[in-house]
Amino acid sequence: MLEHRYLSFKFSETAELLGGEGILRKSLAIVASFFSIVFALGLCVTLPVDGQCVNIPPVADFTFSPSFPYTNETIVFDGSASHDPNGFIFSYTWDFGDGNVTVVSSLVGPLIAHFYTNLGEYNVSLLVKDNLGATNSTSKTIFVRSHVTASFSYTPPAPHVHELMTFDASNSTVTNATIVSYAWDFGDGNRSAVGTPLITHSYVEAKAYNVTLNVTSSNGDWDVESEIVNVTELPKVAPKAAFRWLPPVPEAGQPVEFNASESAPDGGEITSYAWDFGDETTQVGSEPIMVHVYQNFGSYIVLLNVTDSDGFSDVVNHSITVMEKPLADFLLSPKEPRVYNVVVFNASISDPRGGEIVSFEWNFGDGSAVQFGVAVTHRFRKMGEYVVSLNVTDSENLWGVKNVTVKILPHIADLNEDGVVNILDIVIFARAYGTLPGQERWNQRADLDGNKIINILDGVVVARSYNMCIEPFDP
Repeated sequence: MLEHRYLSFKFSETAELLGGEGILRKSLAIVASFFSIVFALGLCVTLPVDGQCVNIPPVADFTFSPSFPYTNETIVFDGSASHDPNGFIFSYTWDFGDGNVTVVSSLVGPLIAHFYTNLGEYNVSLLVKDNLGATNSTSKTIFVRSHVTASFSYTPPAPHVHELMTFDASNSTVTNATIVSYAWDFGDGNRSAVGTPLITHSYVEAKAYNVTLNVTSSNGDWDVESEIVNVTELPKVAPKAAFRWLPPVPEAGQPVEFNASESAPDGGEITSYAWDFGDETTQVGSEPIMVHVYQNFGSYIVLLNVTDSDGFSDVVNHSITVMEKPLADFLLSPKEPRVYNVVVFNASISDPRGGEIVSFEWNFGDGSAVQFGVAVTHRFRKMGEYVVSLNVTDSENLWGVKNVTVKILPHIADLNEDGVVNILDIVIFARAYGTLPGQERWNQRADLDGNKIINILDGVVVARSYNMCIEPFDP
């Protein structure tokens, strides 16, 4: 630290020493020049405190313009209000709160320009340093707004009276914020404020309308856009025929409702709905709804001809598929099955009648488990008559049933047909053993292999089938 000598005097004493007031004024001018040199050199001119030179810190202050800037807008920061009581400002250090810090000397001056690229609040601080190194700082908050621009389009570009138009403001833009309101004035007395860019509107009179859009952003900024929309009269053209029906896939014998309410008159009024249902049935009416019943399944071409009050007409047609419950049917092999014969049941002859069979369900009437499939096999354990049931379901969830009574004959080795192969059947076989057709003891049922002689081969069949009809059985 520099050592300084301090000047202390009284005006009267000095005037007396110098011999008059004029001389004093000249002396003071010299002193002023001296003080200027002292300030320039950073020498202390304050009163000493305990023998030390005391420097009064500078005062930091600044302003900025504009007060509420937009993003990317140049902002001028002015630190000229900063000052130093006993010296001068040596440098200005600016911290703009967005990561940018700039230090400028007093030779450059107290003004500096800056801009922000993002919306938000920023804490701007200024630190000033005087010629003796003392500092002081101050800070202020600046709010940076975003720009919002209103823009819209509409379709169709050449609208007609009563035609529904779509106004689209999605081309409106905003920087670092969101658009929260789209306020529309359609120029015909109708106004609407919505939170989305799309809105629909129609006009009842042919004329030019001044449509105005006012968009407001989330930070309160707004912008307005206007455009002239020319609405013209709708030219007279043919109506547009259209219809639908319920149920979409009807069943034969079921009423079907045909609805032509979606037919568009296009300027006139539809006065006639002429139907051809494709099954040699036609109907004409003034109302758009008609009910028809198809008696048979199949595909039909339904034709609608609409005529309006101007004499114009239009035709449309659609193909409709009429379903019917599928026809369940099956074959079995062998046709005269016996106990424990493997019987094949085949339902491939079932008729879907308009749909597609997706399920074949079998119930054999003997207490066995239900089976599924177009072709299945089954063995009956006891002779008798059984009601075999086939249930088929099609792709439209329609179903049909076929019931057939199947007679199961006795087991081939059950010679006395009492429902069981046992010792009694062996007795019959033994009595006929060794005989040929025509002999006294010949028994055709004992010729189990059908070779026209009753021998040990037939006995093998009986032996292998012994107790066949008693649980458990040999598969």
